[in-house]
Order: sequence, then structure tokens, then C-alpha cells
Amino acid sequence: MQPTPLRLREVCASICKLLMAEAMKIICFSLLFFCSHALVSLGSSNATTEELALLAFKSMLSSPSKSLLASWNTSSHHCSWTGVVCSRRQPERVVSLLMGSFNLSGRLSPFLGNLTFLRKLDLRWQPICWADTSGARSTQ
Repeated sequence: MQPTPLRLREVCASICKLLMAEAMKIICFSLLFFCSHALVSLGSSNATTEELALLAFKSMLSSPSKSLLASWNTSSHHCSWTGVVCSRRQPERVVSLLMGSFNLSGRLSPFLGNLTFLRKLDLRWQPICWADTSGARSTQ
């Protein structure tokens, strides 16, 4: 018995649907694999949100004594940086920045908002301004 052209088309269409479904599974699996690998790669960085916020804060400051902020780099843990105090309960979390005697100038970084455990910010006698992140200009 010879297959009819109509029956042959139905079989071919079924095979094509099956192959397309398998191809979609492979594509979805591949995307999932590559995306999860990218997230693991990002997560494996030693820099934490706290450290990145502190480095962004440092980048907007200047100090006549460069040595005060010299410890603020990725070669040491941010809780050992000069002026940084971390929580005893959650040792990765910054609770105080004690920089009243640093003679700093510059702008306060909006990234300080990422220090969610920060309870004390001591910047006494510092000529520091808030950074304008809105893009608006002063009307003075």
C-alpha cells in the first residue's frame, strides 16, 4: 500500500512539530544555562553592595591627606577601612562612617543609600554637598 500525498503531508507536519518542540526545548535550556552562568559569574565577585557604595562615595570625595582614604580599596575587606565600622551581628554590614576629622571635600554620593544598616554618618566640619542626581539645576 502506497501512502497518499495527504497522509504523507500529515506525517511530515507531525515530524516537523516534534522537531520544533525539541528545538525550542534545547534553545530554552541553553538560554537558561547561559543566563545562570552569567549570574554566578557576577555573584562570584568579591565586591559587595556595601563595598561598591563605599567606593562610589570615595570617588566623589577629595582629601588633602590622600593616606586617610588609601585603605579604601578592594585589596582589603571594607570593614577594615579607616573610618568604617561594621556590625558585630552582621559583619558585612556598615553601621557607621566616622569621618569627622578627615578634612574631606566633595559631594555625597547617592549610593550611600545602599548602606541600609548605616546608623551614623559623622562628617562634622566637612565642606561636602549632596550630589544632585535629578539633573535639575539650582534656581539661585
